[in-house]
Amino acid sequence: MEFKLQRFDQPSSNSNRMRFSPWVFSLAIIICTGLLVHQISLVSVPSSSSSSSSSSILFSTKSSLRNYFSNNPLSSDSLTQSPLSTSGLPFFDSIRVVSLRSRPDRRNHMKLLDRYLNLNMIFSDAVLYTDARVLEIVSRVGNNTKADKKIAEVGHVACRMSHLLAIEACDRDDEEISLILEDDVDIEVAFRYLAGTILRDAPKDWDMIFFGHTDFSDESRKGRVKESKNFFIYRSVEPQGGHGYALSRKGRKLIIDLLHNRRPSLYPTDEGQPIDEIFMYLARLNLAKQYSIIPDLIVQVSNFKSDIFGTPAGFKDGLHDKILLDSTLEKVQLTNKQNNLSTTSSSLNKRKHYKKSHHRSSD
Repeated sequence: MEFKLQRFDQPSSNSNRMRFSPWVFSLAIIICTGLLVHQISLVSVPSSSSSSSSSSILFSTKSSLRNYFSNNPLSSDSLTQSPLSTSGLPFFDSIRVVSLRSRPDRRNHMKLLDRYLNLNMIFSDAVLYTDARVLEIVSRVGNNTKADKKIAEVGHVACRMSHLLAIEACDRDDEEISLILEDDVDIEVAFRYLAGTILRDAPKDWDMIFFGHTDFSDESRKGRVKESKNFFIYRSVEPQGGHGYALSRKGRKLIIDLLHNRRPSLYPTDEGQPIDEIFMYLARLNLAKQYSIIPDLIVQVSNFKSDIFGTPAGFKDGLHDKILLDSTLEKVQLTNKQNNLSTTSSSLNKRKHYKKSHHRSSD
């Protein structure tokens, strides 16, 4: 009993600290809250009068936040950076977009994606199907071709030539990793981060990685690459489409040689054979280290008509439609819509303010 009385009458220093801690903590909360309210209230334009009441402070704080966000809408620049860190991840030495100079609509579309994703794309001038070089090849090769259709077509020859020019540009710059895009694509918002993890985790001897493919063959059939922890990477089956593929230095040399028919012992080609058919047969015959990314991080969109066939790219047959988890194009469109609404709202507010001021001056 004496021991208990001694503890009550003469508390230890530890007991004092415990007794004062709640008061110190409460005081700290009050101070921090006051500072926070003060800082938030500075966001908006100061009002002509102020109130000392707590309800007035809360109202002012809400109004300040509302005014701030209405006057400072989200822009594409403010949404450019992904919260996912890409520090230490590999990336492409260049991203080249195969595109005709005569199609500013397509180039503007790609510039929009580039600005949002900060990819530093380089445009590689494509060859038009009416180009004299294309017509000469079609005339010379005719139906003496390995092409599945057994005839050289101006569209396929022009496309093959355009991709070759872009790939050879990568070779001249002696790049280690290159990405080739066509100008009618949409890209996953987190592409920089996801592509970095894929390049980091891909088998070291890879030749090609298809970040987008038409998937006629169901690219998941061979299963995920077991020697990699990255669940996006699958062994290519018969990847078709050239709208989004990466080349290693080794893979680039291989494709250039094949397009010039310098390795007939490996796989003979001719100038009439479409480039995506060559990609497909390399995978079918296991002649290259090719990998397909599932789900796609790059898909074709049907916004633009082809200069050759007059039809849009992309497939709307319910079987081969490709959908991104988080579309950059949709993000950009949403941001632009928000900006337009904000601009309209701001203009209306200015108009109302002007009318009120004009009415007062008239009185």
